[in-house]
Amino acid sequence: MLATAGYPLTPGVSAKPIKSEFVLSGYLQAQYETHQDSLNQLSPSGTLLNQDRFLLRRGRVRVTRDWDWGQAIIELDGNTKSGPAMRVQKAEVSLIYGRSNDRDQPPVAQLTVGQFDIPFGFEIVYGPRVRWFMERTMASRSFFPSEPDVGARLSGGLGFARYSLAVSNGEPLDEKSGYGLQDPNRNKDLTGRFGAETKATEDLVIAGGVSFNAGRGFTPGSSPTKTVLTWTDTDNNGAVGMTELVGAMGAAEPSRGYARWAVGADAELLLRTKLGWSMLYAELVAASNLDRGFQTVNPRVTGNVRELGYYVALTQELGKYAVVGFRYDLFDPNSDFLETRAGKTVPVSQQVTTYSPLLGLVFRDHARLLLQWDIVNDYLARDARGVPADLKNNQWTLRLQGML
Repeated sequence: MLATAGYPLTPGVSAKPIKSEFVLSGYLQAQYETHQDSLNQLSPSGTLLNQDRFLLRRGRVRVTRDWDWGQAIIELDGNTKSGPAMRVQKAEVSLIYGRSNDRDQPPVAQLTVGQFDIPFGFEIVYGPRVRWFMERTMASRSFFPSEPDVGARLSGGLGFARYSLAVSNGEPLDEKSGYGLQDPNRNKDLTGRFGAETKATEDLVIAGGVSFNAGRGFTPGSSPTKTVLTWTDTDNNGAVGMTELVGAMGAAEPSRGYARWAVGADAELLLRTKLGWSMLYAELVAASNLDRGFQTVNPRVTGNVRELGYYVALTQELGKYAVVGFRYDLFDPNSDFLETRAGKTVPVSQQVTTYSPLLGLVFRDHARLLLQWDIVNDYLARDARGVPADLKNNQWTLRLQGML
């Protein structure tokens, strides 16, 4: 049983009927989005600042082949997010032991090698085809800019227990470092989720779990140069402070690694009433030095950085053809951020909170028309005094999704 809301009862573990044949599936997400902070300008790097646009967000085609003892999946993705692009989203092959005839029960053990979704928390493996909200929360996208990484995973379940352990390169697709899916150091990331799931009745599902991620990041070194004086405007006030001036001797700097980690917990509750499926879910993540999508961490400059993110979301089906939802999420990319004002060092909050109401029309397994409003509160702008203020960067997105 899969709830109409699309909840995968076993995140990160295959739980589909065996079909000894090729199965072709896919979906297309086309949308129009408008942003308050959109400008008809280019950034210094040449990036377009206009974000009021039509967009092919995802166009994915998946081929799956099942055997009694294994499974192979290839999924391609086409999009225009940063210009026309076509890439491999998933490419994984699995050996499976202890398949169950119960569709809700995963195999006892499934060994997967290839490019697969990282088994951390709930949001990453709650795929974009089935989730109602347009994108994952800011914390999730910052820690894991895209869902897949390359490595090996052991997953499965027995009774109500669920587990998933993965060893991977630790450089997810789309991260800002430019090393996506590659590995600049020999250390591998270890990621896992241990959880439980029970279908109390045909109309009630309860699930949850705890997750962890541990690995090492990479800071590239530099070639020898002439001695220079550098200024880093750490408080973003446009004025030179003595603590912001650093003399560089011009010596070469070796590349270095640094420890990074994350721990999290998630919980999900589904209830079917006469209205349809109600889904309430939440997740909390604490991390260190893991931001790879929002403010890329460099402990060599900033020291170790503590990060925190959490969200609560509720979706409600209204009969067969409508859905409403609301999500609140918070992300703090640096819980210890300090800046200098009037010669004094003071703590500054960098928290970003987002309120996301959602409305949608649903045509079962064929199409969805969704409208989401993201109300963003942050400290990314400055007022006339140079004090952090809310940046006007709310967003509207209208998406039409069709499924094969």
